[in-house]
Amino acid sequence: KQDDLPGDRILSMFSDLNNNLWVGTLGNHVSFIRSGDGGVEVFGPEAGVEQPQVNCIYSDTRGRMMIGTQDGGLYRRSKGKFEKVKLASGNNVRLDNISINAIREDGGGDLWIATFNGLNRLKKTPGGGIRIDNLLENHVVSCLFPCNENGLWIGTADGGLNKFDRKN
Repeated sequence: KQDDLPGDRILSMFSDLNNNLWVGTLGNHVSFIRSGDGGVEVFGPEAGVEQPQVNCIYSDTRGRMMIGTQDGGLYRRSKGKFEKVKLASGNNVRLDNISINAIREDGGGDLWIATFNGLNRLKKTPGGGIRIDNLLENHVVSCLFPCNENGLWIGTADGGLNKFDRKN
């Protein structure tokens, strides 16, 4: 048992490229366990993580670490601290004060955010901006799993298992 963690209610884990373990907790933010010596560092409010419940942890293909929180939205790690990602679309889809259950990147580089109110896709636009598409609105999307370069399995708490295929 890892006794240096600030709590024992674990919600999520992620191993980064250096085999360090990131641990999201219920009530104690996110902890980082170094692979070499097992030392623990906690990222809480002083490191930018305002919300203590961390539902998911993910790193994209460019190595950017992200965490999804309960009622606190999405955070991205930058320069040793976490910054809240403030995104809103023209149709009022917001990612800054919602509960995020899962984060995944597909083969095309789009970022998928599973929430208690649907599935959001963050897609880069040709001009360098980001467009947010809301899919499966009003469904609790609980988990995501990329199935190939063009597809994504989507698990919901109230709508079963769905598959998204970017070709169709």
